[in-house]
Amino acid sequence: MSPFKKLFSDSAKLTQFQFYLIVSFAEYFASIGLIYKYTPFYLYPLIFLFLLAKNISAGHLINRISDSSALRFVLPILFLILLASYFGFNSQFPEYDKKVDRDEALEISAGNLLRGDFIYAEKTQAGNPITPLPGAVIIFLPFYFTGGVLVMNCTFLLLLFIFTLNIAGVKKGALYLLLLTTTPVFLHEWIFEGDLIANSIYVLLCFGLVYGLKDESSLLKKVICVFLFGLSLTSRPVFFIYLLPILFSYKRLPESKNLLILSSVFSVLLTLSAYLFSPGDFLPMHVQGFLYSENNLTVIIISLFLLIYLFVRREMVSFELYLETISIGVVIVLIVQSVYRFMVYTQEDIYLFRERYPLFFLIPLLFSLIIRQKEESSS
Repeated sequence: MSPFKKLFSDSAKLTQFQFYLIVSFAEYFASIGLIYKYTPFYLYPLIFLFLLAKNISAGHLINRISDSSALRFVLPILFLILLASYFGFNSQFPEYDKKVDRDEALEISAGNLLRGDFIYAEKTQAGNPITPLPGAVIIFLPFYFTGGVLVMNCTFLLLLFIFTLNIAGVKKGALYLLLLTTTPVFLHEWIFEGDLIANSIYVLLCFGLVYGLKDESSLLKKVICVFLFGLSLTSRPVFFIYLLPILFSYKRLPESKNLLILSSVFSVLLTLSAYLFSPGDFLPMHVQGFLYSENNLTVIIISLFLLIYLFVRREMVSFELYLETISIGVVIVLIVQSVYRFMVYTQEDIYLFRERYPLFFLIPLLFSLIIRQKEESSS
C-alpha cells in the first residue's frame, strides 16, 4: 500500500521512510505558493528533495540521542533557527515593511474592545476593514500589552511543545517542532509576524483539551476547556470544520463529544452576538462575502459535499485520526476555493496558496503523524 493510501486508511501503519515522505510532501504542498512565487520551475524537484533530506536527517538526529539530549541540544537549535531567520531577514532587508495588515487589524480591534468601543468601528492604516472574528480578538488581548503577534506566536509554540511532550514524549516533541519550524511556509509567516501560526496552534491545543476530557473530570475543568475551545473556533471561519465530523461520527467519538457540541454552541452564540450588536458593521462576514456572495455559496456547497463524503468514509476512532481527517478537510476547502477563484477570476496564480493559510492543515497533520509514529514505535 502506498504511503498516501495509508494516510487515508484508519489503521494502516507507516514505515519510517513513508512517514518522512508524507511529511515532506505536506511541507512542500503547504509551501507551494512561496515556491511558485520565489523560485524557477526547474528547482521544484530539488526543493522537494531538500525537504525530504532535511526531514530524514532531523529524524536520524533525534533517534540517535537521549531524551535529555533532545532537550539540551534540539531546543537551542530551534531557538537559533527562529532567532536567525527573524533577525537575519530584518538585518538584510531593513527597509522591507514586514507589517501584515491583519496583525494591525488585531491590534486595532483589541484596543477598541478594551476601550469599550465596537470591535469593527475603525479601519487599518491601509484603509482595509477589520476582519478578525471575535474569538481571535479576545485571545489576542493578553498579548496586546506584551509585544503583539510575535510574543503570541512564541507563547503558543512553547505550549505546543509542552502539549506534544505529554502526548508523544520528549524526542517526538522535539522532532515535531524541528520539522515544523524548518518548513518554508512556517518560516515565512514567522518572519512576517503573521498570526496564522498562533491561530493554527491554539485551536489544536484547545481541541485536544476538550477531546481528552472524561465524564469524571471536574466541572470547572470542563467549563474552562469548553470556553477556550469555543473562543478558538470563533477566531477563523475555517475552524468550524473541527465540528463537522461530530455530525457523522457521534457514536464513535469519546466521552467528550457533548462538550465538543457545547463548544460549538458557545462559538456560534459569541459570533452571533457580535453580529447582532451592529449587523451593518460586522465586517468579517461582509468582507468575506458570507452574507451575500454567490461565489462563496458555490464554494461552500462544493466543499460541504466533499467533506461529507470524507467524514462518512473515515472512522475517526482516535485523536490522531480525527486530526488527520480535519487536515484533509482543510486541504479540500483550500483547493476548492483556490481552483474556483482561478476559474472565475482567471488569476495567474492560485489565490489561497499565495498566503500562509496551508498552516491550518500542516500543523495538525504533522502533529497527528507524530502521534501515529509514537504509537507504532512503542507497539
